[in-house]
Amino acid sequence: MKKHILLITILFSLCLCGCEFPKQNSAPIKQPIIETPNPSAARIPVGSSVPFVDTMASPAQAPAAIPTEEPISQALPESLPAEEPIPVQTEKPIPVSTPVPVQTEMPAPLPAPAPTAASSNLETASTGIIITKNPTSEALTVGGNTWFVAHAENAQTLTWQLVDPEGNLHTVQDAVAMNPGLGLEVLEGDMIAVSDAPLSFNGWGIQARFDGQGQTAVTSPAYIFVGDYINAYNPVIERYRKAKLAEISNFGQAHERDVSEWIIDCEHVGYTLSDLDKNGIPELLIAGIDTKDSDLNLLLDVYSFSYDKPVRICLSTARNRYYLYAGNRIYSEGSSGTSISTHEFYTLDGTKLQFQERYFCFYESQIFGPYFYHTTQDTEHFLDQKPENYDQKIPLSEFPAIREAIRAQTWLPALTQIA
Repeated sequence: MKKHILLITILFSLCLCGCEFPKQNSAPIKQPIIETPNPSAARIPVGSSVPFVDTMASPAQAPAAIPTEEPISQALPESLPAEEPIPVQTEKPIPVSTPVPVQTEMPAPLPAPAPTAASSNLETASTGIIITKNPTSEALTVGGNTWFVAHAENAQTLTWQLVDPEGNLHTVQDAVAMNPGLGLEVLEGDMIAVSDAPLSFNGWGIQARFDGQGQTAVTSPAYIFVGDYINAYNPVIERYRKAKLAEISNFGQAHERDVSEWIIDCEHVGYTLSDLDKNGIPELLIAGIDTKDSDLNLLLDVYSFSYDKPVRICLSTARNRYYLYAGNRIYSEGSSGTSISTHEFYTLDGTKLQFQERYFCFYESQIFGPYFYHTTQDTEHFLDQKPENYDQKIPLSEFPAIREAIRAQTWLPALTQIA
């Protein structure tokens, strides 16, 4: 018993002295190495050490820490400032943003500001000058008097201009000087008066120029024909007046009265004088006002003047219709029965139409097409030509667009109402 107590005492003493017995089946226990703290790690107070705690021992039996390095006993120099700890960032930071409120309804519109003078001017400029009344041509006897009127919206000033038979522009003063005896007086209400018209004033035109908001608009010219033209054309004008007052309702009645069959589609009928071939003799154009169909620019009848008598130039019928085309040309749409459709262009030479060009198509094997184009002046035998002799071949599907482009260039001057 005494031997056992002595052995335990010796072993306990050896443990207190730090001695170890070699063990063949277990590796020696290594003491942890205390490294110099990393600035990014948790700070350790200067001069202290981290004790090693045997996990097998209880807190009361934990041996004193045995340092493996010389403890740092000196403080940092006062010249070196102590470093602030740097926090360890383990995850990507989540950006902080101000929350945006969710809009569940459309906001109420803000009230529009009251229009100012500046905004009113801008609106006028964007609208542009709109001509609402063109002057109309007049026929006068030598020494005759008349007046012209023109109107436009969004305009600030009006200037009357004169156009000589060659197409040159002149001021009112220059026109008076060039035509001795002529009287021109600018009146209020967008009017100008003509008095004592001399024969030299025949074929002159008059037009209104409107200016405003940096824009300019010019009316179509109205021509003054000095001579007894109106009396010469009066029988034609009177014929249309009586036909309209009779309220004819079919093509047969129109044919009996020697007026255009399309008069039945017009609410009113009007006329104007226009020198289409610029030879100093005005042509009489008769057309519908407020037509019922889409042919707004349809000419009912056209007359010229020869040897003191009116001569018919062309008449719109059920099979052939005439229009005034750009450049003072005459355009017609017609058919010779149901087998052929033609679209032709003419110029006026005195009292005759001069052929220029033509589109046409005809039935072949009970179907239409294609269209052909040519400038051959033989209007009687053009169908006898072989297709390869025509200037151009146009597929039937492409011609409607061509026709619409042609129609877009038809026009009518201002008309004086007959009935």
